[in-house]
Amino acid sequence: MLPSPANWSVQIHGYTTLTVSTISQLLEANRAVDLVRHPGSFIISATRASTRETYIITSAYGAINYFYAVQNQQFYHASTVAEILEQSRIPFRWNISALVDLFSLDHLTGNASPHRDVHRTPAGSVLHFVNSSLQTTILSWSDLHPETGPADPDRAADLFAAETARFAGPDPVLSASAGFDSRLLLAALLHAGLRPRLLVAGSPESTDRIVTEQIARHYNLPITPVELTHRDFPSVANTVTRATNGTKTAYHWHTYLYPHLGHLSLSDRLLVGANGEFARTYYLDRGILSRAFDFLPAKPLALQFWKRKILISRVFREGFKHLKPELADALANSHVAEPEKIWSLNPDRSLLRHFDQTYLSERVRHVITNGLTLYSLSAMPITPFLSTGWVSEIDRLPRYWKFGSRWHRHAIARLQPSLLNFLEQGTTGPMRRTPKPFYWRRKKMPTVNLYDRDGLFRDNDFLSLLPAHADALSEIADPDWIRQVVAEHRSTEKETRFIANFLPLAVWRSNLS
Repeated sequence: MLPSPANWSVQIHGYTTLTVSTISQLLEANRAVDLVRHPGSFIISATRASTRETYIITSAYGAINYFYAVQNQQFYHASTVAEILEQSRIPFRWNISALVDLFSLDHLTGNASPHRDVHRTPAGSVLHFVNSSLQTTILSWSDLHPETGPADPDRAADLFAAETARFAGPDPVLSASAGFDSRLLLAALLHAGLRPRLLVAGSPESTDRIVTEQIARHYNLPITPVELTHRDFPSVANTVTRATNGTKTAYHWHTYLYPHLGHLSLSDRLLVGANGEFARTYYLDRGILSRAFDFLPAKPLALQFWKRKILISRVFREGFKHLKPELADALANSHVAEPEKIWSLNPDRSLLRHFDQTYLSERVRHVITNGLTLYSLSAMPITPFLSTGWVSEIDRLPRYWKFGSRWHRHAIARLQPSLLNFLEQGTTGPMRRTPKPFYWRRKKMPTVNLYDRDGLFRDNDFLSLLPAHADALSEIADPDWIRQVVAEHRSTEKETRFIANFLPLAVWRSNLS
């Protein structure tokens, strides 16, 4: 029997089956680690004034932004770096290693933040601050994914459907598109007897909107289309950059805009396809060709892959003299240091499994979680692809199922086969039950994107944000040089990547107290 709660003040960020009473009882029984394994995607913070202790518990994949710092024997924690700095008055110091990640990969890695003394809570972890010191427990992959015998694609589909139904609520909203993840979520909702409202971004000519409207008509589902324009972006810069600590590149601010403009409320449950790529081979989906690489030594291949993947903007390479020496030196060495760093985060004997693990632990944790953070400003994002049961099953499936969206096709056919009748993105026909032979070599049909990204980076009001805030980056770069780069981009349109990286950092840093 669990002891009674003893004055724990508990906050839950995200969603879980846990109650405040159960959380308090498990903490009182010194069983905080048990909380990590519970269903959902969450951060739990619990404090007890009588013993001056704090727990931070992070669910399995850490797909919610939460940060902490220890300063002068005090423990600070919050959803943003700005809040930590406001609480603690810690002096500002750029995290140069994190900036190199951002400029190389468009996202951070590990548990870094842009501030050297503020850290992201680790995935699958318990932080316990007591007696003026911090104790950290991080659960291993095997702790969270115990072996249960051979994997089964049908069981994976059933686990996914059950997770979707468990957390969708009675009136779900689906972030809809023409893609596989969105369609599988809809299949699971319809399978459960739920009729979601479809929220779709794009102009009337965009592929996502055309396909989603066809689906809505067929199933008689309510639909809310949201058309984004360049005018929408500049006004949300402060909100987006504060929520994502300046690390959400300016390409992707639409993940805040379309839920915000879609008339959602914080009580709405918004189903999103975060981590659906775990059931594919995200970084190298080339069928049997990819499988052949798995028979070769993984590390040399991985290092070569990441070296090619790292894209330092041309203007950086030509402008190192305009950067502060520490950042210039780190960027100059990034083609060697970054691949080694990425490999060390998820070393594996198999190249493709290294890619799987890196996708989940780095891209999902940083790129996609930033998107989930922006969704959460308008609604409660629900992420069934981040269920530990589903991830365990998919992780153990033969690689055969992870090429060409084979498992997604199978699961849609199992849960709602009529959804296969609608256009498969990048083709001219309905979704196939299996991928075509040599699918990776076939020319894909062009799609119309949900907004005009190139046009955004020609928009005067949007581009003007960076020169206006350039002085805030004087600790890492010459502000006049930044303004010069933007001026050159206005005529050449060649510095989109530089602006996408630097603009959010500049707006964010200028708003820090």
